[in-house]
Amino acid sequence: MITMIGWTVFSLAAYGLFGLYWYASLALFVLGLPLIWVAEGVKHKGLWEREKFHERMDYLEQLLCSYRRQGMVSLALKDCLEIFAGRPLENFLQEAIKGLEEGQEEKAFSGLEKNFGSRRMVLIHDFLLDLERRGGQGDRALDILLTDLQKLKNRVLLRQGAKERLVDAYQKSMILAGLLAYCSGILVPSSILPQIRGNAWYQAGFVLLSLVCLLGNYLAKVYGYRGWQEEEAARGDWKVRRAYSLFLLRVCVNLTFLNSYQAIEAAKSPGLEKEKAKLLEDLNGDPGSVRPFMEFARTLGRPEVETGMRLLYAVREHGLEGLEGQIYGLLDHCNLVMEDLEKNSSKASLLPLQLIRQVPMGLATLKIGLDLFLFLGISMQELQLFL
Repeated sequence: MITMIGWTVFSLAAYGLFGLYWYASLALFVLGLPLIWVAEGVKHKGLWEREKFHERMDYLEQLLCSYRRQGMVSLALKDCLEIFAGRPLENFLQEAIKGLEEGQEEKAFSGLEKNFGSRRMVLIHDFLLDLERRGGQGDRALDILLTDLQKLKNRVLLRQGAKERLVDAYQKSMILAGLLAYCSGILVPSSILPQIRGNAWYQAGFVLLSLVCLLGNYLAKVYGYRGWQEEEAARGDWKVRRAYSLFLLRVCVNLTFLNSYQAIEAAKSPGLEKEKAKLLEDLNGDPGSVRPFMEFARTLGRPEVETGMRLLYAVREHGLEGLEGQIYGLLDHCNLVMEDLEKNSSKASLLPLQLIRQVPMGLATLKIGLDLFLFLGISMQELQLFL
């Protein structure tokens, strides 16, 4: 393992170049091992999540394209099975095909969604099964989902690429910090340097600062290698906006073969179940009014929701003429909401890494400060003895 080799070399360098006593160097090596192992575990888990993300995206793209050609979910899955033979998805695809052939639609995708699932995967599975039951081709809806999938994939790759570059920058900062810390010792007069390095504060301080730097490496990998789910965990206002954007995407897809009331009714709405039920109830009581749509928007309390509900009301009010343009207008709005969410989410997820990245140079500065403090202390003692 390259990291273990690097830590061993550094521990030896701490003894040979930085003047640590052998037992302090040994303690540094032993205390750092758990942090190395845990950090490597986090990295390998993150790499596995990255592989799962690419598998998931490849599968969903192929599933949508194969459904367009085959017109049946089970046949589309058999196409996917040919491509994913020998890959992690193979057993779950076989399980899904078997479930569909036995008429167990609700359970067919349970294994696949549990191990490789995401909100988009559930959305696409639900849509294709519903479309097959209705006997429709749904080419426009498939185009919408494929386009959404491509945009989603690009957003995640951009976000994760930025995070992994910051992790690499931390590794480089560790090397530069080590060189800077070593150079600070060169500037100290050779007659005083052994006294500084023999000081107990120097020995303990060097070990402590090195372990803190290693802790920063662990935290950088925790923040840098997670987040390969298409939508990172959201709370509060972000959670509402994410739920709304996914609900609106489902409505847009349903509008390609249902009227607006049916499209809303058929759209699953995790996180917005009560609001959706109230919207449908109000629409039943007052079918031609804009009020139910605006009440739904006010309940969520977001200006972009008001915009989306006005666009959705326009589809309902003016019927199906020019429907395609109205749907794509809704989709443009939906994409703007998703892109804004991703932009804010990326900023929030990058901030901890940007702060952690400064740790090595900060620790090198503290080490230089410790050297200077000890140098001044020893110099003052020698001056007092001289006087």
